[in-house]
Amino acid sequence: MTLHPTGIALAALATFVSGFLWFGPKTFFPVWWKAMGHSAPLDPKTFNMGKVFGGTLVGVVAQAFVCDVILTGIRAGQPSLSIGQGAAWGFHLGLVAAAASLGHRLFAGHGFTAWMLEVGNDVLNFTLMGAILVAVG
Repeated sequence: MTLHPTGIALAALATFVSGFLWFGPKTFFPVWWKAMGHSAPLDPKTFNMGKVFGGTLVGVVAQAFVCDVILTGIRAGQPSLSIGQGAAWGFHLGLVAAAASLGHRLFAGHGFTAWMLEVGNDVLNFTLMGAILVAVG
């Protein structure tokens, strides 16, 4: 099995940037923050932002790696996989991730709004990963 380290790195970077834009202060962060049950503004001093961003980076690299493993397997049976097909596979992987996290949000009492904001970004990110990994691979 041939993996694509450059594709994995680019897919992880695109996902990291996408999440930064999606959850920016002028986009969905304020709505998500409220949906998570917070009333006071975020105080960065209460978080170790190195751990937050470092952990997030590790997570997106792991996601890109697994997405590449799956797409490599798919390419074995369909060598001429297009970028659009890669995006479609990524989209479907994102839906699996979205469905898996619904129970977590509901049992945590965060409801559908927080879940939809989070998984909207997850599905977008997996779609981007699929397109990038096929384009680079």
